[in-house]
Amino acid sequence: MLTFSSFQKKLKIAGVEFGGQPKEREPVIFASVKSSAEISKLKNSPEKFGVHLFFTDFAKGKSLLISAQKIFQGPVMIESTDPIARARLALFAKETGFNSNLIYSSLNTATSFEELELLRDAKVAAATIYCLGSDSSVESSMKTAERLIAQFKNCGTKNFLLDAAALPKNQGPDWRRAIIALKQEFGLPTGFSAKAAAEKSEDELALAAVGAFAGADFIVTSKSIEASRAVKVAARF
Repeated sequence: MLTFSSFQKKLKIAGVEFGGQPKEREPVIFASVKSSAEISKLKNSPEKFGVHLFFTDFAKGKSLLISAQKIFQGPVMIESTDPIARARLALFAKETGFNSNLIYSSLNTATSFEELELLRDAKVAAATIYCLGSDSSVESSMKTAERLIAQFKNCGTKNFLLDAAALPKNQGPDWRRAIIALKQEFGLPTGFSAKAAAEKSEDELALAAVGAFAGADFIVTSKSIEASRAVKVAARF
């Protein structure tokens, strides 16, 4: 099992701990939720999950978030193909008092001034930084992380999670090496999206196990609440 020689920061978001040395905790698994009906299944779950809400427009995101905050008190990661819709949802969460549960995914090299202004007012619990460099090397990912951490220091939150930018084989950096390098260099909670790295949905279990071995603090999956339990087991060590 890996042990990092650098100080490893721990974050507690909505009662769930992220970060630290790998031997201290299991990775936090984020289950994908696409409907209010799926959210209702969280109500009686004895296990601690994160919820990943993916939406294409503000109205859909708002509907999912309203359902989530009624019954779920854990961390909620929001992601959208529309960055302004995502930032508006973060601002809506502040209005309803749910922003302390929110993880904003993600800040990246394409983040606009308009999005940043909205996010600054939202005061979310944390934001992920997408560490994809200009080429497929881990070194480029490290440089991107360093630049973006400095760039977004006044974005409305002081809490950052690093996303190792996992992509399907031969389409990006070696995300396993990137997780190790990012955690060692910056000491921040670091993870990846198994659903982004998987060529097939069934690959996510194996990817979760590999990611956990590399020290991942969080893993985003395409799986439902029920199916995410298998991912959680795969990520144990």
